[in-house]
Amino acid sequence: MPALPARAAASSSSPVVGVIDPEESEATQKLRANVHSIRVRLIRAASRLGYAHDNGLVKQVLYRLYLAEKLKEPFRKGTRRPDAALLAAREAEQLEAAEGPNSSLNLNVKILVIGLRGTGKTQLIRSLLAMGSSSSSSSSAASLPLDAFSGGTKRVEVSQGQVLGVTLTLIDTPGLTASAAGAAANAAVLRKLRKAFQQHEPDLVLYVDRFDQPSRAGGEVPVLQAVTNACGPHIWLNTIVALTHAGAMPPASGQGHMSWDAYSQQRSQLLQLIIRSASGDARLMNPIAFAESHPGCRRNAQGQAVIPSGMAWQQHMLVLIMSAKLLADAEAALQMTPDASGTGKGGAAGAGLDAASMRQLMGRPDGPPVRYLMTQLTGFNQPLTYPDHGGVLELRNAKHRLRSLKGWRDRKELSRQIRFRLLQMQQMNRRQQRTSDLLCKATRAGGKMQLAQPRTATRVRPSVQPPVGHRYRALEPGAGWIVRPHIEPHGMDNADNVEGFMAEKAGVARPSSSSSGSGSGSSADQLLRGLPYRISSSASASKEQLLVQARGELSVYHDLPGLATTTLSADVQTSGAAGPASPDMLMVLRLDSQRRGFPIGANNPCVGLMVARLAQECRPHQGPVATGVRLQDCLRLTAPGGAPVELDVALGKLFCRPGLEPDDAWGANAEMRTDARQLLGSKYSTPLSLSGSVMGHRGETMGALSAAMQVQRGRRSGVGGKLQLNSRGIASLGLQLRSDGSQWWALAGLVPLFNLGWGMLAGVLAGGGAAGEGEYEEQQQQQQGGEQQTAAAGQQ
Repeated sequence: MPALPARAAASSSSPVVGVIDPEESEATQKLRANVHSIRVRLIRAASRLGYAHDNGLVKQVLYRLYLAEKLKEPFRKGTRRPDAALLAAREAEQLEAAEGPNSSLNLNVKILVIGLRGTGKTQLIRSLLAMGSSSSSSSSAASLPLDAFSGGTKRVEVSQGQVLGVTLTLIDTPGLTASAAGAAANAAVLRKLRKAFQQHEPDLVLYVDRFDQPSRAGGEVPVLQAVTNACGPHIWLNTIVALTHAGAMPPASGQGHMSWDAYSQQRSQLLQLIIRSASGDARLMNPIAFAESHPGCRRNAQGQAVIPSGMAWQQHMLVLIMSAKLLADAEAALQMTPDASGTGKGGAAGAGLDAASMRQLMGRPDGPPVRYLMTQLTGFNQPLTYPDHGGVLELRNAKHRLRSLKGWRDRKELSRQIRFRLLQMQQMNRRQQRTSDLLCKATRAGGKMQLAQPRTATRVRPSVQPPVGHRYRALEPGAGWIVRPHIEPHGMDNADNVEGFMAEKAGVARPSSSSSGSGSGSSADQLLRGLPYRISSSASASKEQLLVQARGELSVYHDLPGLATTTLSADVQTSGAAGPASPDMLMVLRLDSQRRGFPIGANNPCVGLMVARLAQECRPHQGPVATGVRLQDCLRLTAPGGAPVELDVALGKLFCRPGLEPDDAWGANAEMRTDARQLLGSKYSTPLSLSGSVMGHRGETMGALSAAMQVQRGRRSGVGGKLQLNSRGIASLGLQLRSDGSQWWALAGLVPLFNLGWGMLAGVLAGGGAAGEGEYEEQQQQQQGGEQQTAAAGQQ
């Protein structure tokens, strides 16, 4: 019997032990060895930047490599393969221990940097190259310190350097202008940009824009469309978006400063929409990175520059750059696109790759906004009420007691009271309907109605805040649809600053009746059996976007006392995408069932369900679906001192599977409200509120706490304080003093202004440099306070 050939000994130094199947062809074995080397280089580069192989971002890229390899070369059935990522992590650890953390990774990344003028492209390049031990430049200007007053980049400059064993070649280009007056200058810059793109064949494109100064109404769209026409649509397939000045405070709105997280998400989504519109492909999903190159920016304990979210931005941007480069190399190795040269360059290989494949490799599939839905799921929800809720429930309870009464005298007296109350409600409904009809007739005829003089004092106290109200004063009907214009104070698209309209209607859906009495519209008896509802919608449009939101809500009272209720709600909102492609639409359906007084009279439990779908391109039957369940309990207690205590608790779990990986989340929200008058021994009203929330998503647990208390002395005098904490270690404390007894208290507002002026004067006397740093630190402190205030408002 012939002997079997001897099996090759598995050496521990072999880099592909357990990855290559001897039964496969030689070409397949070579391909798997190449992909394994890409995994090892990725893990080594990430570990040098402080990212472990089990980090979420690194795991996502490793999964894309596994998926691409499996799609190109399926694994042989009936074989048990080891974990390729774990083997690559072990080999990477051995190589790092043997060669050292500064050894070369044989990885060369060529990046073309483009963007608008004044966005900080050159400073970003120098900040990235500053992380390396040695750097060189083909331009003498790159080695000089950057001067903000020397003008922008005038020609294409190539800078090269070694950063943690990776060779970075960054091609700096002149900035573009987002105004119509700069069309001639943009034409010259686009010629240089196209020449550099064709000459250097970059692996990646880094589009740079400012985080703190977005253009009005998508002003970048014409410029980016010109870039698309000059270099081709494939320039955006392997592009990373960098937002500079990320440490700055978000712009202020009419309601104050937004939190950094909320503004960064809004800014990222807006840029994604702009790039999709400029490229003509609504399926693009470009990675977003943040940067802050200011020398006085915040730093962590290791001395790394961080953005307000606490993330080291240089390390994160380099991980994105290296991951994109290695994914492009894997794409060329697996021959997923026809590339005769096999160079794997972004300019060549990306030309034949469609946006769907690039999105599959570069990021997660489009999915619903899980964290936004989780916030909605754990919010406190109450059923809708009738217009005269107290009177309606009183009549319903009286009808319920009428069924249990046995004495005919008591039944007769209670029936008389019910009929009298129903007659009053009929008269009130008729009076409201008559007033509404008169208003509608006068409006159609062009007549005017005199407003009744207010009984309150007309003297207005001095204030720096603008008056609250609409620009156009008009009478609104008490029933029916109410339509208001949406005014944008700083709008420039329309002469009257009207960018949209809002319409809402609230009422009671009354069941039809076969009796011919007073009619179904004015019968108060039908009001007792009606269903309260509320419908609201808004639409705003500008030159580059269209936003549509609609919400409908209906509550059903199952019994006469109103103890068991069910609330149905539906929400629809669009993404506001611009261009010929249809925007995405988020649809949310909710069902909440509440039972008051179960199992005890002071307890109000509630169970709810949620179904959400992100309809891609406004197609309701397409898109990922997320489902959630929630539990809510409202408990009303009495403190030992007699003060009422209200405790609300909500728990939620969201299940979402937008792609091959689940994207689940969980959360909880709690709030307690009471009057601390007895606790503090105060003779004035002292409302106290304590709230907290926690959320878990993608292996990250986030939490926040808030405490607020007020001491009210009279109607317009009092002292209030608010303390907020979150899991990122950021806290804010706010104090408010309100008094109308003496106007001298207003002089306390001059203390911060005096402090600011003294700091600026001290900085000028010290040399001029400290003033800018003090202003920058003050912006950071103000932003931290704004983050906490907006986070607490969103949680409530």
